[in-house]
Amino acid sequence: LATACMTDKFGQFAEAFAGIRGALDSSKYKGLSHTVLISSTAPDEGKTIVACNLSIMCAKSGTRTLLIDFDMRRPHMYKIFGMPEDHPSLIHVLGSQDASSFAQMPFKSSCQNLDVIGGRVSTDLSPAEIIGSRVVRDFIRWAAKSYDRVIIDAPPFSVVSDPMVLADIVNCGIMVC
Repeated sequence: LATACMTDKFGQFAEAFAGIRGALDSSKYKGLSHTVLISSTAPDEGKTIVACNLSIMCAKSGTRTLLIDFDMRRPHMYKIFGMPEDHPSLIHVLGSQDASSFAQMPFKSSCQNLDVIGGRVSTDLSPAEIIGSRVVRDFIRWAAKSYDRVIIDAPPFSVVSDPMVLADIVNCGIMVC
C-alpha cells in the first residue's frame, strides 16, 4: 500500500492522494505546505502509507519532493524504497551533528522527482536527545531550501514527543486517524 500510487496510477487510491496534493498546491495553502508533517494518534493508523503516497503524487506532478522517515525508533522507509545497507541513515547523520553531511542522505527512489531519507535503528544514539538538538532545525531548513516540498513521516503523537518538536519547525501537519 505504501507505493500504491506508483503501481496503480489510475486507481481510486491515486485519485484520493491527487486530491490531497491538489489541496496543498491550491492558492489557499501553497504558502503553508512547503514542509508537511504527517503523524497519527497511535501506531499502525497508516501515517507511513499516507506519507509515501502523498510524496509520490507530489513528485509525479513535477515537484522536487523529499520524503523523510523521522520515526527514528521504528523506521520503515529504507525497506519500502530499497535504501542500500551502506547508505547514510538519518539518526546517524543527525547524531554526528555535522551539517555538511545532510546532502549525502537523500537517495533517489524509482519515482522521478522523489528523493527519500531513511533511517535504521541505532543502539548507540538516543532519538529523544537528537530530536531536541539544534541540528534538527538546521536539517529541516536545509531540506526546505533544497526541495520544493518536504514531507516528514513522524512517530505517533501519543507515543513520543518528537512530533510536537517537529511541528514547531514545519509549515503544516496532517493527522492520520
